[in-house]
Amino acid sequence: MIGKIREACRQVEVDAIIGYRKKEGEPREILHVFKPDEIDKITFSPLSSNNPARLLMEILPHNEQGCSNCKGV
Repeated sequence: MIGKIREACRQVEVDAIIGYRKKEGEPREILHVFKPDEIDKITFSPLSSNNPARLLMEILPHNEQGCSNCKGV
């Protein structure tokens, strides 16, 4: 699965890949903004049973001035 995500990221021109956690009924929590040269660093950690959050990856536009999704990270 992670290989498919990395390959998809390489096939499109992206500025950044946003890693975030989303709990039902709550806003998403940005965990990390991966730059294009960090694609190989993307990993998924298993979530413990007491943490119902799902780790999601989303490809979003990002620029040096920052954006609303990553608050300028």
